[in-house]
Amino acid sequence: MMAALVRLACPPGGLLLDPFAGTGSTLVAAHRAGRRSIGLELEENYCRTAVRRLRHGP
Repeated sequence: MMAALVRLACPPGGLLLDPFAGTGSTLVAAHRAGRRSIGLELEENYCRTAVRRLRHGP
């Protein structure tokens, strides 16, 4: 579902901003859709999980 929303909301070549990144689901969807993205998250554990997901794939 997030992949479809990313494609609708962010045009090719666009930049997606996720101010509440959590575990990175939207960032992973953006990566899969070929969109650039920036994620912000305050919780360190969520940041680690998001980074791990982006580095190693889902």
